[in-house]
Amino acid sequence: MRPSLSCRRRTGFTLLEVLVALAVVGIALVAVIKTAGDTAAGTGYLKQKTFAHWIAMNRMEELRIEGQWLRVGVQSGEVELMGQEWRWLQKVSKSPNELTENAMRIVEVSVIPVEGGDEDHPLITMTGFLINPNLLAQQNQRSGNSDPSGTETTP
Repeated sequence: MRPSLSCRRRTGFTLLEVLVALAVVGIALVAVIKTAGDTAAGTGYLKQKTFAHWIAMNRMEELRIEGQWLRVGVQSGEVELMGQEWRWLQKVSKSPNELTENAMRIVEVSVIPVEGGDEDHPLITMTGFLINPNLLAQQNQRSGNSDPSGTETTP
């Protein structure tokens, strides 16, 4: 004798259960793909920001090495780094303190990519302070130090 339909055990999933499971997996995959895309975009932005930071640091160091007293004003230039063209904008201003206005300059270097960059929104702006090299030379002469950077060297 065959068992009746009501006595048979059901095995497997119903169509509705399979559809619900597929919907849950689909939503989870969409979230994973979006997160991976956001991570990739963030990595590209951080790479650009790192290059811009290097350019700003290099410009500050160039100014320090040149050892010239900077005039107040704005300058700009372009440089190539990692196969990409970049624009830097340098703003030099006097110190707001009357005691140091002839001894120090405030330098702001902003960096943007040439292609697709917006000068109103630079990737990075670095601020530095440069000391009047004439004052450093006078100080070094008084102290007997011949190093123009103002740092002491010990034998």
